[in-house]
Amino acid sequence: MSNTQKTQGTKSEPEHFIITPQSEPFLERLLFSARPLVLFILAALTVVFAYGLTQIRLDSSIEKYIPLNHQFIQNYLVQRRLRYRFIQY
Repeated sequence: MSNTQKTQGTKSEPEHFIITPQSEPFLERLLFSARPLVLFILAALTVVFAYGLTQIRLDSSIEKYIPLNHQFIQNYLVQRRLRYRFIQY
């Protein structure tokens, strides 16, 4: 049996809908009738997000995450400063 014989007499409708079968044509008309506006909005969002990406800075300084008032940490920082002084000379 060929494919044309199998599908004869049945109405072909999509089996998936975004929200409901009635709202899909409305959303389709809304997006496709305002294509320039949709493209402008997407381009503007791309520019805004691209600018935001340029503002990201990697800071792996561990000193921000340790308690600087703790006695052991203060001793470590003093020892580190002394070590760097002797290495540089």
